[in-house]
Order: sequence, then C-alpha cells, then structure tokens
Amino acid sequence: MQKKDPCILIIEGNPRDRCELQHNHGSETGSERYAGVVRALFPQTRIEFLHGADLDQELPKGAEIAKFDGAIIGGSHLHVYDRANPRVSRQIDLVRSIFEAEIPILGSCWGLQLATVVLGGVVQPNVNGREIGVARKILLTEAGRSHKMFFGKSKVFDSLCVHMDEISRLPEHAIVLASNSHSEVQAAVYNLKSSQFWGFQYHPEFNLRYLACLFKMNVEEMIKDGFFLDGVDANYYIKMLEKLHADPGRSDISWQLGVDDDLLNPNHRYTEIRNWIETQVLTQVKN
Repeated sequence: MQKKDPCILIIEGNPRDRCELQHNHGSETGSERYAGVVRALFPQTRIEFLHGADLDQELPKGAEIAKFDGAIIGGSHLHVYDRANPRVSRQIDLVRSIFEAEIPILGSCWGLQLATVVLGGVVQPNVNGREIGVARKILLTEAGRSHKMFFGKSKVFDSLCVHMDEISRLPEHAIVLASNSHSEVQAAVYNLKSSQFWGFQYHPEFNLRYLACLFKMNVEEMIKDGFFLDGVDANYYIKMLEKLHADPGRSDISWQLGVDDDLLNPNHRYTEIRNWIETQVLTQVKN
C-alpha cells in the first residue's frame, strides 16, 4: 500500500500579539518560517498549525496528536521557567502530551527548552548573556559527529540564533551533540520510549531577512545591551543583512558581516531539519 504524504504539526510558541508585531515589521512568524522551510525541502508535506501560547486555543490530546507524523516547535520570547504564566505552563503540558503520543519532535531554542523541563532538566538565564545574530564556532561532540542529525554537516559551523536562556541541567539519558563557547548545549537528543527528541539552541530555520526583522523589533534593547552603538549603527547592520539576503553573492557584505555558506546556503542551513524529516518522520508515515 502506498504511504500517504507526511503530516507535521507546527506549534507557534509566541502569543498572538507578538505574532502581530512580527507581521507589522514585515516578518513571518516563527511557525510560518518553519513551514516555509519544510515545504521547500519536502513540498508534499501536509502542515497544520497550532498556536500553543494563545489561551483561547484548545490544545489537542491523545488521538488528536497521534494522527501526526511529527511535531515542530520553534522559538518564543517567553521563558520556560516562568511556570506561573499560563502561556508557558500550557505549552509544557502540550509537549508532555506529544511525548506521550510517541511521535517525533523537533525543537529549536524554545522547543528544546520546553522538552528539557518536561523531561526533568533545568533551564535558566544564560550566564554569558544573550547570544544573538550568529552562534559562532558550534563544535560537534564525538556523539554529534556520528549522529543522523548532522549527516552532511561540517564538524564546526555557524548558525543564526537568538536566545538569552540556556539548559543548565540536562534530563537523564540526554546526549549533547554540539557546543560552543557561549552555550554548552547547542544541540542534544533525548531518548524517548519509541522515538528521539531532536533539539538545538540555535535556529537552522532562520534566514538573514528573518533575523533582520527580529533586530528591528528589538533594536532598543540591543543598543542598551551593547550590541549596537546607536540607532544609526543598528540600521546600517540591519540594511546589510537585508541586502545580503536579497543577493547572497555580495561578497563585500558577507566579508563585512563575517558570514559564509553556513548561513547563506540553504542546503547547509537546513541540514538538521532535512535529516529529521528523512530519518524520523518519513520512516514512520502512517498509511
């Protein structure tokens, strides 16, 4: 019997007002960005969206989740240790339900942090401060060099990122696959009953245009934190990101920004996502 096309649930981690702010700045939301990547890699994939942070959104359980072949959770401006916030606690409950349904999950940043606390780990503010823009010199561990997540990836690479929290204690039986000088856990897998959770602290789904929009949204905070001298400095950098996104062949700009094919070539950026769909999702698509 021929297998049907895969169906993936993509969960938006930000509440509706934050999503509207992104749209107002000319940006996709995080879930829309992920959907675009999945569709570019595997056009036959069926996608359903769930707004996990919106209190009026009913969360699926049991058989409603089990119908999916995989779930993806991207970023959020929320903090997973803020358990009193119902926008956070309901997403923790949602991830627990997905684990119970035993379908594969892929998580970037917020998604990794949610999975960590559900499985008994700890997330806290990063002692090194915010890592934003480019996560530099991410190094694969020995386990990472042989894991399916990184087939086709360089042993050392850069990736786009935005985060201020980090995993301070891993769940039991977690395996760290990549680290850098800023965050000890840049990628990890968590072994579940019948599947693996794949997660990364960075954002392989991002592109330079999306990053530029995030900078626009947070420019005052970035100036305050010392990433930019002033508004003129910030606007120049943002314009360079936008120009390089529009024309990746601008070697003058890529040199000024210190980026290369790790960030400019989608085949490199999306490696982890492609590998997850190929090895975790397509292998168990339900008839």
